Amino acid sequence: MLNNTASFLSIMLLFVSSGFPSDSLQIPPEGNFTLFSDSDTAEIIVDSEDSKVVHTAGECFIKDLKAVSGREVDIRSSMPEMAENVVLIGSAGKSSFIDQLISEEKFDSSAIDQQQWESFVLTVVQEPFEGVSKALVIAGSDPRGTAFGVFELSQMMGVSPWIWWADVPAEQRNEFQLSDIFYKTDKPDVKYRGIFINDEGWGLHTWAANTFEPEYGHIGPKTYSKVFELLLRLKANHIWPAMHDCSVPFYQNMENKAVADKYGIVIGSSHCEPLLYNNFAEWDTSVDGPWDYTQNSERIKEVLDQRVQTASSNENIYTVGIRGMHDSGMSGADSPEDGARILEQVIDDEREILSRHIDKPVNEIPQVFVPYKEVLDYYDAGLDLPEDITIMWAEDNFGYIKRFSDSAEQQRSGGGGVYYHLSYLGVPHPYIWLCSTSPSLVWREMNRAWQMNMRDVWIVNVGDLKRREWQMEFFLQTAWDIDKWNRDNVSDYFDEVAARDIGQEYADQIADIMRRYTVLANQRKPELMGFANHWWGMNEPEDPAFTLFAHSDRAAQRIENYKALRQDSQQLYDNLPEAAKDAFFQLVHYPAAAAASMNEKLLYSYKSREYASQGRASADYYAAEAESAFERIKEYTRIYNEEIAGGKWNNVTSWHPGWQGGSKVFFSPHTASADLPQDGGIGVAIEGSSTQLDSESDYPENVPSILSFGCSDAELFGEDIEIGSDSAGSYISVPEGRGRDLSFPTENRADFSFEIPAGSDGIYELCAVVEHPNDNGDSWFIKMADKPHILWNDNVGSGKYRITDFELAEGQHTLSFYAREDGAKLRRVMLFPPSFNYLPEFNFCTDKQHFIDIFNKGQNPVSWQASASSSWINLSKSSGTVSKKDQRIWVSIDYGKAPKNEDLRGSIEITSAVKAYTVNISAFNKDSAVVENSFVEDSGFIAFNAENYSAKRPRGSRSWEVLEGLGRTGASMVLEPLTGWYVENVGNVRKSSPYLEYDIKVSSGGAALINVYAVPSFSLEKGKELRCAVSIDDKKPFWVEFEMGKDGSMLWQENVASGAIKASEILDIDPGLHKLRIWGTDPSINIDKIEIDFGGLTPSYLGAEQTEAEEFSIASEMFNFLQFAESWLEDGRVEIM
Repeated sequence: MLNNTASFLSIMLLFVSSGFPSDSLQIPPEGNFTLFSDSDTAEIIVDSEDSKVVHTAGECFIKDLKAVSGREVDIRSSMPEMAENVVLIGSAGKSSFIDQLISEEKFDSSAIDQQQWESFVLTVVQEPFEGVSKALVIAGSDPRGTAFGVFELSQMMGVSPWIWWADVPAEQRNEFQLSDIFYKTDKPDVKYRGIFINDEGWGLHTWAANTFEPEYGHIGPKTYSKVFELLLRLKANHIWPAMHDCSVPFYQNMENKAVADKYGIVIGSSHCEPLLYNNFAEWDTSVDGPWDYTQNSERIKEVLDQRVQTASSNENIYTVGIRGMHDSGMSGADSPEDGARILEQVIDDEREILSRHIDKPVNEIPQVFVPYKEVLDYYDAGLDLPEDITIMWAEDNFGYIKRFSDSAEQQRSGGGGVYYHLSYLGVPHPYIWLCSTSPSLVWREMNRAWQMNMRDVWIVNVGDLKRREWQMEFFLQTAWDIDKWNRDNVSDYFDEVAARDIGQEYADQIADIMRRYTVLANQRKPELMGFANHWWGMNEPEDPAFTLFAHSDRAAQRIENYKALRQDSQQLYDNLPEAAKDAFFQLVHYPAAAAASMNEKLLYSYKSREYASQGRASADYYAAEAESAFERIKEYTRIYNEEIAGGKWNNVTSWHPGWQGGSKVFFSPHTASADLPQDGGIGVAIEGSSTQLDSESDYPENVPSILSFGCSDAELFGEDIEIGSDSAGSYISVPEGRGRDLSFPTENRADFSFEIPAGSDGIYELCAVVEHPNDNGDSWFIKMADKPHILWNDNVGSGKYRITDFELAEGQHTLSFYAREDGAKLRRVMLFPPSFNYLPEFNFCTDKQHFIDIFNKGQNPVSWQASASSSWINLSKSSGTVSKKDQRIWVSIDYGKAPKNEDLRGSIEITSAVKAYTVNISAFNKDSAVVENSFVEDSGFIAFNAENYSAKRPRGSRSWEVLEGLGRTGASMVLEPLTGWYVENVGNVRKSSPYLEYDIKVSSGGAALINVYAVPSFSLEKGKELRCAVSIDDKKPFWVEFEMGKDGSMLWQENVASGAIKASEILDIDPGLHKLRIWGTDPSINIDKIEIDFGGLTPSYLGAEQTEAEEFSIASEMFNFLQFAESWLEDGRVEIM
């Protein structure tokens, strides 16, 4: 880990910008080194015999110096006879000047004279040579270390690493001075740190080919020069070059080879390019034969041999093994064991090729093996991999590392590495447009990897590099210094880079924008808002899962959050100095405003379709809003390409990147319009209902009781579906192993027939008691009568689950459950009758509001009035005129005025010239002991975010801690240490595990379903269950288990797309005050949210809103004391924090 000498942090930067009066100059204290001033500029010295990359860094530095000071200087190769100040740049063992200073012990060279990897020293040396008063020495243990030291000085002067790639202006200074300093670094924490340019065909390639180096027509040496300079500025040393068919393979162009040598960049290749050979672009099956090692090994070895011979004079890391063409599976293997044997022969042959062309022992030649996709199966089947080869583990393409080095793998001499993604084209949906991966997630995953000794090679897929600049830098900063960012300060990352690249005075606002942008994307990435899975996004967008009708209108909340983000970013952009606008647009405004507009487009179009189905005039308004959002995206993209930096980035950004024209989510929104009469009057809809209300004259008279169906009530169709029984009773199922049928309609189904009596039509709630036992996310297709079928894929576990609402007319109906996947058990089906025109229950403990929508059902405006039955019912509006837009009334209760009653009733009359509607309300307003900072049952459920605990207790070094920026709520609870422990036995939980404690108030009691949401994660140890433990009061803890899902499975796709995994379990709990504890037993699990459902929870994509108590009773403090005493007695000490 890095060991920075403290005196470096006390560096003095004494400068005067051109606008300052001359009397503000400060006289530097004795010993200060002046790099430049009004009267002088230090000379720059580089030994002519030093390495190319050192000279390259020196050339970049004099350009940086000019950008900051306006002064032009040349690099000297000899020491001047007389000089006040010089900057001496050189590598130990390569620069005679540096070697002389080391031999004369002119500075402490311990960090570099042992030839450590890529370390450097910056120090001021007094009288280093005869005639020279002072030298600022930048000395590296090796040439790249020297280059990193040079660019460190550039950053200290005020030159951002993104000066070229994001047009960040350099700070203008008249003077730059350093105090006497000594600054050293140890070797970087990860040896090889780099990027993979991928999916470049819709950005970087089109820009390079048409704008930056059209003379070549591809990403070529001119582009790579700029990329390699950026890597050095970011202290990176490695790249997997662009490799799609639109790009010329890197080593086919000898100028690329020379550029890599000039910048000292280590070249590698992706998991499907053995020994730097790009089979996708270079292999011609019509000439070369099949790319199949079992059939055509001699020709494959021939092309690999040629490539190594061409590239061997450069510094490379060689990917060993073989896959199919491009990113396909390896040919010729009939089983994983067969694949392992083939790979062993391939790797033996590849190592023979390396030995033939590289003059060092093969175990000293850097090689990586990437067990990606099917290759992981071959590895697990017993592949005998040479000890010196680095195993480079991949994450799941969505940021979650699938596999970590086990104890044996951690001891390998080749070590371990990570291949990570900030951009991806594949299932469940591509995200190659914007980068919204949270730095907190990257920090969690990469710190886990580092602690598991995966420290040799880190590569991050950055797509076409643009639009993911700061996220890429965070990854590389973490690779250089694993301790720079930690759980307590990672949320400050955007503050730091914003201050550096845009300005300190704007840093707080920018960081706030970026944090909000990231948390909203944690909930769902902008590219995935179409909710239609396909590897390149060819499926038409489906209805978003953000509800319009429950939980205070989640869709509207998301729209408003994004709209505020877009507007805040635009306002800041408008107020920035002109010099900062280009950088801000690229780094902040485009991603924030484009993501906002994508969400607005899809959510507004969804609203237009839903509202058109209700006959709302506002459907046209929301359709127009969706179209406006779509046009904004195109306009932002035009500005990026044509106006930013004077058109420098033309063709670098597409509003529809991707295969075959891009994902369908990018294109024109699918909207709807209602066919309305001139005078249609008003309509009314309320929170909790997906359909409009009936007017008073349309109320049904005969409402049936609950319709409940058991297994014997079903008529079964299909060969495999059957009725079985177990200790829990009867069930309907396709037994495990009988196969899956994923297309509707399936062959196996269960039909339930019933009748809705005359006069009792309305909206019915469908629920089912099921068991979904495995990680494939067992699910059903459900069809009600003549209505469209729905796919129901709730959660693994067992219990009563609400499915959806159906509007049912009087008469006979048939409800069909189609078995989509085997193994699921259907035990009971229930239809709950409507409770007409009731808003969700009000509760004085939570003091929530609920909404009523008034809308126009015609073309002409119409007036309305609203009045409450009692003075304690508050309405945000009591009258209005609706035309093209709806009007929303927020209803709240004045609990001080309201009678004290458990079941308080009231109503709201809404009238127009034609119709009248009654909206009923019920409220709980009875004195009740509620604990401060507690959560109460409200409308049949309790919900809270994990970070809002009332107490937490560590166990030794193990503890729950908040990690800002992780998870869908904006902060999750992580377990520390991040690795190295696991509680196997539930009987050991109390004595071995830290816990979080939550005070809850239960009203109804009985059986409840607890849902624990966590941030997606794979197990840190292969084969270990993902789980935590839960307990109530002094009862024994019990397990709740999570399923991440197998790679590519439906469950995995849903988990990574939604940014959450969920564990559910049944618990029994009595009415009253209780302590709920979440016990940390596996550091893989980071908790984000908890729900307890007593039967009233309406399913929602983000889960329920928190039911936090707004008031508390002093009498309830006795409850706190008794629970405190119980904790004390439990293990003889008090550590509640």
